[in-house]
Amino acid sequence: MRFLDIVTGWPGGMTVSRLLKCSGFFKLCEGGQRLNENVRTLSGGVEVREYLVGGVGYPLLPWLITPYESNGLPASISAFNAVHGAARSLAVTAF
Repeated sequence: MRFLDIVTGWPGGMTVSRLLKCSGFFKLCEGGQRLNENVRTLSGGVEVREYLVGGVGYPLLPWLITPYESNGLPASISAFNAVHGAARSLAVTAF
């Protein structure tokens, strides 16, 4: 729920996936220097760590959650995509 880093200065024609992989932030996350703390325990004992919410153009990574892509998804997956979209919308609005 905070901005940790920002990436600027790359050509506008790059795909978001390539832009992410070329960023210093990606290298920090992959190296465990970002998004590696603040594990929270929910009621029921489930642990949730820090992560980013990304669109369909991003790769699914342990620290980057992306929506499912397909038509005719089961209700549970459609519900996940709806919540994911709402979270992503908040981030876009905040930025």
